[in-house]
Amino acid sequence: MKPVVSAVTRSLLLVLALAALPGATAAQLIALKTVPVARGEQFNIFPTRNASMGGVSIALDDMLLDPFVNPAKGGRLAVSEFFSSPTVYNIGENGGAARSLPVGALFGSAGWFGGGIAAMQQIDMGGRGWQPFFQTDPVFPPVPLPPRNALSDLSSTNKYIQGMVGRKFGDGRFALAASAMFADLNAVDGTENLYGGAWSIDQYGHMEDYRLGFTAALPGERTLEAVLVHNRFSMTHDVTFVDWVVTDSTNWFWTPTVRDERNLDKTHTWGAHLGYVQPLRDTNWRIGGIFTVNRKQHPKIPNYVLQNIPRDPGHSWAYNIGVGISKQEGPTTFGLDLVYEPAVSETWQEADGPTTTADGSIIPDLGRTIENRFNFSNASVNLGLTREVKKFAFQLGLRVKGYDYRLRQRDNVELTNRTQDEQWMEWTPTWGARLTFSDLELRYVGRATSGNGFPSVNLFGGNENTAVLRTADLVLAPDAPLTLRDATVVTHQIAISIPFR
Repeated sequence: MKPVVSAVTRSLLLVLALAALPGATAAQLIALKTVPVARGEQFNIFPTRNASMGGVSIALDDMLLDPFVNPAKGGRLAVSEFFSSPTVYNIGENGGAARSLPVGALFGSAGWFGGGIAAMQQIDMGGRGWQPFFQTDPVFPPVPLPPRNALSDLSSTNKYIQGMVGRKFGDGRFALAASAMFADLNAVDGTENLYGGAWSIDQYGHMEDYRLGFTAALPGERTLEAVLVHNRFSMTHDVTFVDWVVTDSTNWFWTPTVRDERNLDKTHTWGAHLGYVQPLRDTNWRIGGIFTVNRKQHPKIPNYVLQNIPRDPGHSWAYNIGVGISKQEGPTTFGLDLVYEPAVSETWQEADGPTTTADGSIIPDLGRTIENRFNFSNASVNLGLTREVKKFAFQLGLRVKGYDYRLRQRDNVELTNRTQDEQWMEWTPTWGARLTFSDLELRYVGRATSGNGFPSVNLFGGNENTAVLRTADLVLAPDAPLTLRDATVVTHQIAISIPFR
């Protein structure tokens, strides 16, 4: 037992040393959330073997998913294969749904390797909640309203495509590869509930993702990986509101007025990631570590209902530091990941012109009238198990993520300060099965995420202003303590892989 303990200690010290390197690089994109939003699996279009094990990944390879995270890991492919992984998910409480059909292939040779994936996706919009039913005032001429429940309001189509290519060298011990992804987006799930009382919402935009990856197979079955990533997310929301005004209080007649608003949602991310895995001496255990850093620029943040600052830009630094262990012995595979995610984000409102403060001083044009600083201290645990019985295998897992942040807000006009603390947890049990034949493999993955929902702010002793906010990053400053109407996201994926030569 003593050699094992010693090996664990040495490995942990090595992982921490690697995590502290200033040149550490990142493949993963760290999503920031300041509200407990029930999000779907919209961008999870890739095939995977470990998703039903709680998504364990640090010390356990997933040779279907790994090449799409770090393209250089495609150099580890033993065989080329075609795959398809149809996926559906549903957000409870009429929060929306989606169906995706990805198809792709991974191939390899003695020197070159590569692959690609393309997907079509249908997003079904969730309900927008309460809608007015008023008697219009016959004295005033009718106001033409935009059509309700048009096809584009109920369902939208997204398209994704990604390709990668790489080269092995040093007798196959090293690999260098690059990938590029483009998504044509006509909907991001939940945006239909983003603006309380909206009559209609037209979404359009795109996402780009570029990655450069490196892997090295070191003596002693040790592996090292590094990735650089650049991601650009850009959406436009053309929102129409209908405001109803009482024009005859005796007969309760109302007159509608139409108001159009355009909101931009843009985030540019540069990331770097470093990962290391090695076996523990004389055991079937493996241990690994990761370090990731993201630098995010937020040129435009939409005018969310929950916040009290319109269209505020900002920037963020986000990190994750993780340790993972895994064991493969006979028909049983076990994995565990522990990850800590600190982050700092700053957003602000810019003055439209010279603004007088409470003490009579002047804030110049484009000066900061309100400043927000978020300090995040998030953490996650992924746990999973696989048991094989001849050609059949079943998998179980659990993913738990805790969100914890403090908001410090400075109003430079009123010369006031406020602090707000928020905490919540996401619980995601996972399950799945795999059936392997000589010429194909069938897989099923299921998961259900709870702990999120439809957040709102608690004003005037419980009078709630309901809105659902979902986007790539949700960095907004709530203007009151948050409340939550819970909704569970349930996802099902059926996948097939066919090897070919």
